[in-house]
Amino acid sequence: MLSLVDASAEARPYLFLLDELFRGTNAVERIATAEAVLSELVGQHPGAKPHRVVTATHDAELVDLLRETYEPFHLTDSLGAEGLVFEYRLKRGPATTRNAITLLRLKGAPSSVVDRALERAAQLDQQRKRVRSADAG
Repeated sequence: MLSLVDASAEARPYLFLLDELFRGTNAVERIATAEAVLSELVGQHPGAKPHRVVTATHDAELVDLLRETYEPFHLTDSLGAEGLVFEYRLKRGPATTRNAITLLRLKGAPSSVVDRALERAAQLDQQRKRVRSADAG
């Protein structure tokens, strides 16, 4: 069987359905490798190759890196009386909600763990904003 990248070099169109490329690897290499492979599958500019690629990721950095090449969509969730409620409708744009810390809380994690996760998430969000500002400037 042809590898994905080899198949993407063919003139006949393919539909590539991918879920969490390189899951289980370290974050930096997972994002870098996924970006390289996903860029190769569709070519250097829109329409360069006849393929359709649908991929799922939880890596916001990957979505940012591919914003000129791929159109992001997301699924949303909300907190209901019975826990997390998922709305199974695609919405345009990158994800706007998160649920890992909510899941911690719902599953009865100690408040010290939930609070620490919230604090670290806020710090990481601030760091990400600084990096984006530096990249834009």
